[in-house]
Amino acid sequence: MTDPDLRRRYDDYRSQCLVHIQRASELIQSSQSKDATTLSMLRWQYVRLLTEFETFKHREIFAPALRDGTSDKAPTARQLEASCAEISRAFRAYVMKWSTVDKNACWEDYREAAAAIIQRLRDHLEAEGPAMRLLLS
Repeated sequence: MTDPDLRRRYDDYRSQCLVHIQRASELIQSSQSKDATTLSMLRWQYVRLLTEFETFKHREIFAPALRDGTSDKAPTARQLEASCAEISRAFRAYVMKWSTVDKNACWEDYREAAAAIIQRLRDHLEAEGPAMRLLLS
């Protein structure tokens, strides 16, 4: 796969993630109806998307950069790989915690936790973008 193909695929995944978390953010911010069902559906859709994105980055970008990359790309790949793994762990911990809880019974706590993880995901994607473009250049 050529670098433009990798960049395009990365950008496509990243865009999908940003759209998805924006939708969840809008529901969390405006929801007066405690729409936990829709948020649960979005959460599980995002689990699948994040898993695909993470697998793509690790297999197609990080591993080759660490194995074959120039010495200036390997540290960036290591840092991005660690950051990706950390946000993935944080999101999965959030999913595990809130998958078994009656969200309607503790709606405000749930909204706060959802808003916090959404912001972390958004911050991660924003920070990762420029470094990933350097890695893929």
